[in-house]
Amino acid sequence: GLAAMEVQKDSILPGQKVVIADDVIASGGTALAAAKLVQGLGGIIVGFVFMINLKNLGGACKLTDNGFKVEYIFEYE
Repeated sequence: GLAAMEVQKDSILPGQKVVIADDVIASGGTALAAAKLVQGLGGIIVGFVFMINLKNLGGACKLTDNGFKVEYIFEYE
């Protein structure tokens, strides 16, 4: 399928530090899309936080491989 994410242009100021929070990290596609939006507005991503990491889908690794700090509470295979 096709999906879209949007953010208001004035919601993040250049140089502003941002933590991206979500409930589940699976393949990492949504998280990376959010990162692109934040960085496109000049924001600095401090890290990502999730309630659940679905380890076998590799999303958390994809984020750390791109230089992002990732934290989560629960992890499932």
